[in-house]
Amino acid sequence: MQKIHGSAVMGFGSDGQDYIKGIAGAYSEDMTYKKAKNILKTYLKNNDSYHLHKKLGTLIKSPNQNINVGDIIIFFKK
Repeated sequence: MQKIHGSAVMGFGSDGQDYIKGIAGAYSEDMTYKKAKNILKTYLKNNDSYHLHKKLGTLIKSPNQNINVGDIIIFFKK
């Protein structure tokens, strides 16, 4: 994504929860890698996307919706 200027991707659970209550998912944009590249290996090694996105401020927060159509992934490009 870092090479696709103006791009963004979001992944979230339609029920408003992706494992951790109150967190539906996260998003990333073309500049996210630049912000995270110095710390990315540690989080990837520990399979810990939650704390990475929390540190980056890219979590999608949502109350529980009590429905679950499925997980949704959206890719945007200008």
